[in-house]
Amino acid sequence: MTKEEFKKKIFLTMPLSTCILFIFLDSIPFYLLNQYSFNTQFGLTILYCWICMNPDLLRPITILFLGLLIDLFHDYLFGFTAILVSIVLFIQKRDISNLTGKNFKITWLRFFIFILILNILSSIVFKILNSDSLINSFEFFYTIILTSMIFPFIFYFTYYLNNKIIYYVE
Repeated sequence: MTKEEFKKKIFLTMPLSTCILFIFLDSIPFYLLNQYSFNTQFGLTILYCWICMNPDLLRPITILFLGLLIDLFHDYLFGFTAILVSIVLFIQKRDISNLTGKNFKITWLRFFIFILILNILSSIVFKILNSDSLINSFEFFYTIILTSMIFPFIFYFTYYLNNKIIYYVE
């Protein structure tokens, strides 16, 4: 195996390996002021970015697996994230310009709407299933704002990797 073939294999496995790495990184609790923990949603963000960049790189069964992995680490209803991310995949496969726009601000706004809807629906489902529990609004908004602020960095990281994959495939 030559060096170029090895690089090609490494870059072709990047979508799956980066998603798994970010999902595991996301399982580490981050604490703010020793009393508030927050969720970064790195795994969900990079999965969303790969779907935006090239929805054909990850198969629907892989998206389902990654969504279930996210649900396990975030105490979401099992299958909740997998269903929402699968819907995003099918929307993006229908028309590649649905989630990405010519202007990055549009892409960023669409991600913000997606993450906001996902977190609101997740909170509603959690509240319905656990009626006696309280939802920490500070943690909720902080997570959404932090995830939205980190999105451009993860988006450009996946953009770079996607260009490398396209280079090695051609």
